[in-house]
Amino acid sequence: MTLLQFPVTGEQVSNEETEEVIREAEPHRGLVRYRPDGGELFIHTRVNMALMRAAASLPILRLKITPRGNEVMPRDGLLTPKGSQRNYAFLEKLCEDLVAANCPACYIAEQHGEGRRDFYFTSEDIAGFEQIAGRVAEALAFPLAVERHSLAALAPLILPTEAIGDLGLEVAADARIRPTRFEFRGAEPSLAKLRALSKSAAIASLAWR
Repeated sequence: MTLLQFPVTGEQVSNEETEEVIREAEPHRGLVRYRPDGGELFIHTRVNMALMRAAASLPILRLKITPRGNEVMPRDGLLTPKGSQRNYAFLEKLCEDLVAANCPACYIAEQHGEGRRDFYFTSEDIAGFEQIAGRVAEALAFPLAVERHSLAALAPLILPTEAIGDLGLEVAADARIRPTRFEFRGAEPSLAKLRALSKSAAIASLAWR
């Protein structure tokens, strides 16, 4: 099966004893989508174009796990640290069980906001994947709902605009590309340099006056 050639998560793999890196982490992209009501959705997307091309012809499964009431911050609808910890315990256990079962499935993205964190996967064995996800959710006391979508339908939400073009996805005419703020790993030094240059330019301008 096609998906078995990809690691489930794309995270870095290291030797625990020697700390030697066995497999480098794949690139990821952080996006912020703005809802019509002014709220924000925080998206974390795996940027592996070969995987995305395979996923384009497969179902995308959205795992909606419901947190406990005291795990959501009322001010912004984001999860508390404890709520996030339980969410990622679910994700880690799910990925471990998928690997153990040799299930052809891969993590694609996650969405944080509106009172929970949803995870997006693609799989070539939908029934097997849903069984494994259901067992993990039950073991960790998470109510779970699974939705099936296509990558084209979800693209305006979870993919950078340039990736949509590179993949040649046909996005529905009424699907609006939401305003987005990008966050790049490793961008902070460049931003700091840009701020410093801007500040220097402002000081020079005042001195000239």
